[in-house]
Amino acid sequence: ARSCAAEVEREKARQRTRDAMLARAKRGLVTGGVVFGYRNKPVYSGTDASGNPIRSHVELEIAHAEAEVVRSIFRMFVAGYGLKAIARTLNGDPRYALESERYFGGRRVPPPRKGSGSWAPSGVNTMLQNERYRGIIVWGRYRNTDRGGRTRVRVAQDPSSWIRVEV
Repeated sequence: ARSCAAEVEREKARQRTRDAMLARAKRGLVTGGVVFGYRNKPVYSGTDASGNPIRSHVELEIAHAEAEVVRSIFRMFVAGYGLKAIARTLNGDPRYALESERYFGGRRVPPPRKGSGSWAPSGVNTMLQNERYRGIIVWGRYRNTDRGGRTRVRVAQDPSSWIRVEV
């Protein structure tokens, strides 16, 4: 009986979290994750009894140095460069020295994920497809669900159920 009650409470907590994220998404606020070119900036609404700040929500703030890299990636793509050429230019490949000088001041650009060490064409493609760079936050593309009792899986949702907010 206790495990059944715990399962019901776990499902209720999951739904409360989803509802809170939905409300944030509709207001155009950050619902999780970090995007290259932006910083997640916490907004505080006061302090608690101990004097600690109370976080109200998180907003996107432009990270100017990274944002210039993003703009340059889009400029290169519009100019006709392919994904590999853009990635190699970002990585400082000597074969793309002219492009590197023109778009990035002749320097190698550190990749978004510090552990990977380099830019990949797939990462450049993901950036070019990301609607956030066009001022649209999309929420609800995927939903985590249980499969077979314990296994959590990520399931794509119908595009008609996505929340799109211009910011």
